[in-house]
Amino acid sequence: AWAVDELIRVGTEEDLIDELRENGYTPENSLIVGDGSGRWQDGKHIPNRRSFPIFRDAGYNIVGPVKQKDAEHRPLNPKFDDRCKLTNWMLGKCLYMVDSRGTPNLVEGLKKCELKSGNFGQARPGGEHAHITDAAGYVCWWLYPDKGAKRTMTGGKDLFKSMSDAVRMRAR
Repeated sequence: AWAVDELIRVGTEEDLIDELRENGYTPENSLIVGDGSGRWQDGKHIPNRRSFPIFRDAGYNIVGPVKQKDAEHRPLNPKFDDRCKLTNWMLGKCLYMVDSRGTPNLVEGLKKCELKSGNFGQARPGGEHAHITDAAGYVCWWLYPDKGAKRTMTGGKDLFKSMSDAVRMRAR
């Protein structure tokens, strides 16, 4: 998998859909891996609005990082620790490559994402890079869900430090 482009849009799902289309990402050539909570809420938590149906009504194929068992199943997003382990494993094995020219915000997020304590003692991404690293981890989980919990956690402050030498050199 290659991260070669990024679109960061503040606004509604419709604003993001407009941005996708303006940049050539059409329903015919795109798969959206969204935050799993989009099955039951929208990005601004407006009552009675859900992100996934908005994308589907616009013709896009949208999935969450965890596969649904049936139409009523609302799986949670994978835990951050597990997503982080998997993302590091994929970066280290060059199964996930990040183009620093096309995705400068993602590269910065992978380098500088902060770790904070969440409710119940689990680790969570924090700071300004939390959302972009979440998005990267959701794609990794969708691709390799069976590998997620089997990896060892990267210690220390640098959460995503298994970035391959090839990617690290391009990021300079």
